[in-house]
Amino acid sequence: MSASNISIVTKQSSSAGVSGRTRLMGVYFLNLLGDGSTNTQGTINLRNGADVSAPVLWTIGAPKPAGGMSIDVPDAGILFSAGIFIDIVSLTPATSVTDVTLMFEGGAAA
Repeated sequence: MSASNISIVTKQSSSAGVSGRTRLMGVYFLNLLGDGSTNTQGTINLRNGADVSAPVLWTIGAPKPAGGMSIDVPDAGILFSAGIFIDIVSLTPATSVTDVTLMFEGGAAA
């Protein structure tokens, strides 16, 4: 269990999520348009930095069925030394992943 305060930030498009050194403790995202058969899954790239050119530390494939998914990161989380940029790569349709929420400690919501 963490001895620090956990903060959250939610973004609805690709953008900086957290500025500064931080540890990612969990992710929740919402996939509204997937139907499990015709739509292609989207991808969420969590980048170590402030923009889309920063290196990817974690790629999450959003499943085809519509709904929300929560992922807890074990132990001390994933260290992002330069902040977290949320890069939502939705394929078909273009807005399949509509919300990404990060649970983090350290840094500040951007």
